[in-house]
Amino acid sequence: MTSIWEVLFTRAGLPFPSSADCQGPLEWWRRIRDGWPFLSKRGVDTLFGLVSWVVWRERNAYCFNGALPSFGTALSAAVRDLAQLWELGGAVKLGELSLF
Repeated sequence: MTSIWEVLFTRAGLPFPSSADCQGPLEWWRRIRDGWPFLSKRGVDTLFGLVSWVVWRERNAYCFNGALPSFGTALSAAVRDLAQLWELGGAVKLGELSLF
């Protein structure tokens, strides 16, 4: 099964970092962030918040509303749609990543 992060990394043309030896999500994210060019780091930080928010919403829909969870490309579409709204709201660095 493809994760949302793997889909986004594939689109960006970057290798997907393993989380096997990380102590937690923050360490894994720092590893991801280090792989991006310096000028893109603000956009990448926004992307992390965006994806985390979408995954959290999916989790709540599953737990509290009985919705079936989305995976891979379906979740990627939800991230893309929300990213477009965030860009309209001023997240210009997110738009500069050109992932969507």
